[in-house]
Amino acid sequence: MIKGNGSHMSFYFEKSIGIDIREDSVSLVLLGIRMRRIDVLGAEFLHIPSFSPSDEKMSRAFLDGVNRFLMKHNAWPRNAVFGLPRPHFTFQTFDLPAPDLKSVRSMVGFELERHFTVGLDSLYYTFQASPAGENLYHIAATAIHRQIANPYLELGHKLSLRPSIVDVSTFANVNLVLGDSEKEGVAAIIDLSSSSVEITIIKNGVIQFSRNVAINDPDIRNAYFQSNRPEKHYELLSEGLGGLIVEEIQNTLASCRNLTDAEAIGRIHLVGGGPFAPSLARKVREITDVETVRVGLPGSVNPDLPDEYSAVYMSTALSLAKRELEPEGMSTNLLPAELRPKKKKSNPRTTLALAAGLALFLIGVAVNQIVYNNRVIASLDLQLREVKGLMAPIETIDLEYQNLAQFIHTLNRVEAGHPSRLTLLQEMSRILPKDTWLNGIKIHDTEVEIKGYSAAASKLIPLLEQSPLFKDAGFVGSLITEAAGEKFTLRTTVEAAP
Repeated sequence: MIKGNGSHMSFYFEKSIGIDIREDSVSLVLLGIRMRRIDVLGAEFLHIPSFSPSDEKMSRAFLDGVNRFLMKHNAWPRNAVFGLPRPHFTFQTFDLPAPDLKSVRSMVGFELERHFTVGLDSLYYTFQASPAGENLYHIAATAIHRQIANPYLELGHKLSLRPSIVDVSTFANVNLVLGDSEKEGVAAIIDLSSSSVEITIIKNGVIQFSRNVAINDPDIRNAYFQSNRPEKHYELLSEGLGGLIVEEIQNTLASCRNLTDAEAIGRIHLVGGGPFAPSLARKVREITDVETVRVGLPGSVNPDLPDEYSAVYMSTALSLAKRELEPEGMSTNLLPAELRPKKKKSNPRTTLALAAGLALFLIGVAVNQIVYNNRVIASLDLQLREVKGLMAPIETIDLEYQNLAQFIHTLNRVEAGHPSRLTLLQEMSRILPKDTWLNGIKIHDTEVEIKGYSAAASKLIPLLEQSPLFKDAGFVGSLITEAAGEKFTLRTTVEAAP
């Protein structure tokens, strides 16, 4: 993928969008990966009060906001990672005796049935299994009702964003914290949004427990979305908010069965927090006397950020987007395998090797054509010399030679008058989006017929018309919506080469 910015062009092996949906807001972060680093290509924060996908007005606000973001950055990435609102989730932790991970996967379903109040058939669920001793694994599991999650996912489908991963902020935040900090010891993670706070306790990089608590203070909710107020205003509100959060940290610690009385929290990490982040971090540290840090940018992400990116609102969305670009400690996914898009993960080194191979192939084709033409002319010249030595009517032979040379020249000019089939296929590969699959191409003289499937077939016509090689593009028959996408047949005419 190519990113253009004025005269500066950047190549990205893969792009991914993280969509962090909260009770009153949506954070969007678009990432692109190069060989050794990840760039933040775009970011946006949408304030949608009391967001519910079943509300038509709110759904339209979501669709319009995300669509504007995608159009602005000309990106419909195949990697779309959704984080759904934490209050909709149930979170459970427990220990499971098992000899290995394979046995854990076969046994965990029965245990989850016991810990969740409804049957697994009506839930999207995921879990993280971590060794906790000999023949013992610690399970951190979460679940959400399908009837609650599906309306959010359907909004993504309307935007041609088919989710590849659906997760909860809990695991995304743990990935963010563990990426650049020590895994040893006990730590707490605070994730503050406008109307709730999530407290997660981790020990040696393993989630011990997580709880989400509602915040019903209208002053806090209003101030969360007003970052232009004086710092003193947030400090005053942080007085009570800090005490509430410290109390909830203590309640969460009491629910951790695998912590002894001698084990204490060594560090507190604050994710997000909106405009409360600076004053809240200071207040929590003051009350607990424990080092309290605001989670920063992962080391693999380029610190040269767009102006729109704000860590206090978008850190979780960034962590979600990063899931598809590099390995993470928490590789959870609420989507069952049958609902995940079928795709091949791109390997940067493989991509470079293929690109180099293609370049060498194209050079070989060009050189081979030149060598072939030169050999034809040399052969004709040799034949002429032989004939001249044997035949008397020299003038007749010279005329034949001139005619043959003119014929070769005419053939080369005709061949150069239209792009080769290889050139046409290269152009189609360049301009057609990644969510388009072709299952048939016919090229006859200057007419090309293309058949295939696309997530949004109507976008193909303007893409072809913008190419210097095609003109008069149009669909043959109507578009047919199938499971693989919109089935289409279109025809276009090849432009003569200049």
